[in-house]
Amino acid sequence: MTLGLLIALLTLVVAGMLFFQPIPVNFFRYLIWLCRYRGPKTRGRVERAEGKITFRVYGEGSPIVFLHRGLSSSIDWFSQIPVFISQKRRLILVDARGHGLSTLGRAKFNYINLAEDVLAVLDHLEISRSDIVGWSDGGNTALRLAELFPSRVNRIESF
Repeated sequence: MTLGLLIALLTLVVAGMLFFQPIPVNFFRYLIWLCRYRGPKTRGRVERAEGKITFRVYGEGSPIVFLHRGLSSSIDWFSQIPVFISQKRRLILVDARGHGLSTLGRAKFNYINLAEDVLAVLDHLEISRSDIVGWSDGGNTALRLAELFPSRVNRIESF
């Protein structure tokens, strides 16, 4: 990340603190970590059912997929990224269909399609099995993924 981009981000964060709502201290720690991080980092998109599912991958090691809550995006997990990287994990952060940078497409919006979107990301990354962490809608998606494709899931943390 360039110095100019960092300054722009910090300006937005300070403006948000002053005019909208408090920004967690962990977000500042995440921004600093992101500027210093030099490990593997990938962004990508998978097309499925006329939707473009966006994902980010950080780190190396045993894979763990993070699925966010409804009406949000994968940025929900900013506090967890540095922690799991330090534990030698490969983090896959998926923006659910119609959230974050992913498009809605024409598929019905349900947990089965959301689970199949995650499966498409895992297939694209050639990951045969993964741990899954899901928050709210992401937790429901994780449970559906385990129900429909049990051979692809090691463990689930759903809340």
